[in-house]
Amino acid sequence: MAEGTLQIGSWSGNKISIDPSKIYANAGLEYPRLIIPVRLDLNPIKESNARVTNYIILDTKAELFLADKNLKISDSISGSYPYKVFAERLNATYNLEFPLNNKGISKIEGYRRDNLALQLNLKFSIGLYEQNFIGSIDNSYTQIGFQIEQSYWVKNILPSLNFGEYFIIEIPRGNKLINEAWDYILKADDCYGRWDTKGVFANCREMGSLLDKVLKEKLSNNPNIVKWERSFSKFSHFVSLFLHVEDVKGNKPEGKVDVNKNDAEHILINSKALLKYAEELIKNDISFNIG
Repeated sequence: MAEGTLQIGSWSGNKISIDPSKIYANAGLEYPRLIIPVRLDLNPIKESNARVTNYIILDTKAELFLADKNLKISDSISGSYPYKVFAERLNATYNLEFPLNNKGISKIEGYRRDNLALQLNLKFSIGLYEQNFIGSIDNSYTQIGFQIEQSYWVKNILPSLNFGEYFIIEIPRGNKLINEAWDYILKADDCYGRWDTKGVFANCREMGSLLDKVLKEKLSNNPNIVKWERSFSKFSHFVSLFLHVEDVKGNKPEGKVDVNKNDAEHILINSKALLKYAEELIKNDISFNIG
């Protein structure tokens, strides 16, 4: 739960909260949007025992940002309702709606690593009552940062935006032995986020070539080299698909051979698994000395 304060003048007796597990999305008639429920816990302004000021929230607007990049994602659309605060311990929830598009969603995925860190910049227009009439208008600004868990974002949000379905591969954390290979994986992930299929294949191919070179050097006298060669052979054959599309076409009498996003997903998943497998083979070689 992320929390903040709705301050009116010097009065800070109101709270704002966001529960990331209640955020949802839908695409409607091809109109993707993210809905963020913002809960307000409200009390009249009590500057002293003798002076209590009631008020009304007239309008609520918000800007949504990628927190760690300070990149704006979307503005909320209008549609908040007026809410009068004439008693203590009231609460209201505004479902703020943020329009998105496929390009914007792709950008988010291109920057996202694991959990999605977001920031909400909120502006409230508030009418202050003098007796039974609004005597003045005050604007209140606040920022709230929060994170959407990777599993929730991938399982619940992206499919609702019609962005495709995902499953998550968890690679155990630990010392990464071949940092250059992981750099290729990061580049391939970035290409995938931009739907650059050729870039995914190119970086995964370079990663595979690097792994093959390293393992042949380190495991040349180890029987595990046989397991590696068999695994790499299958990987190498498919990761070179972009280089041999014409050969594939030649073997097919009809139709068109497309290398698309599904192929990129397949090779990216296999690349991560192959890298982890290679590092485990190295770890099992007691003759290998890191550094």
